[in-house]
Amino acid sequence: MTTIKPLKEIKVDPFQITNEKVISVKERVEGREYEIEIEPKAEDAKMAITMSLVYPDNKQKYSLPNLWKKNGYTSEVLKHYIVINLTAYEKGGNLRSEQKINPTLKEIPNQAGELKGRMVIDFENMLEITAANVNKLVDMVVEKYHQPTVKDYIGYCTERGLEPKYAENLFQYAEWVKQNE
Repeated sequence: MTTIKPLKEIKVDPFQITNEKVISVKERVEGREYEIEIEPKAEDAKMAITMSLVYPDNKQKYSLPNLWKKNGYTSEVLKHYIVINLTAYEKGGNLRSEQKINPTLKEIPNQAGELKGRMVIDFENMLEITAANVNKLVDMVVEKYHQPTVKDYIGYCTERGLEPKYAENLFQYAEWVKQNE
């Protein structure tokens, strides 16, 4: 029978994460995997980034970094890299995957040009393990996670006596303003 150990709170953050919305950093697997808890939105009880540090055996011809380089996805063979997964713990106890805000993945369109949830590696954000790169990925996750959604604008409209159908327009306007600042 396997015993699951509780996550170990680490005293010194090996990455010196600077984002003020980070609540804690816990080590899941010694030196290899960390859980970074960030300040949750109102509807969530907890939001966690699971960050795995991958050290592939690049002596092997078919290691992923060798294949990525060979097929032109990366300009050089990565000696090591960061993989992240995002999980929101809802107040009702349910878990929700948040891969749409994962900066190491991107959604690609199908043949009709529609985004249907097919996720692939975003090689622009497939980064080697450094404190600066960890901070960059954490900042990207926090920014995307805390961006307002159409759901937030529905609440805004309801509070002000407006019909919820206007939420989509407000959301699109806010996105346009942000892009044109």
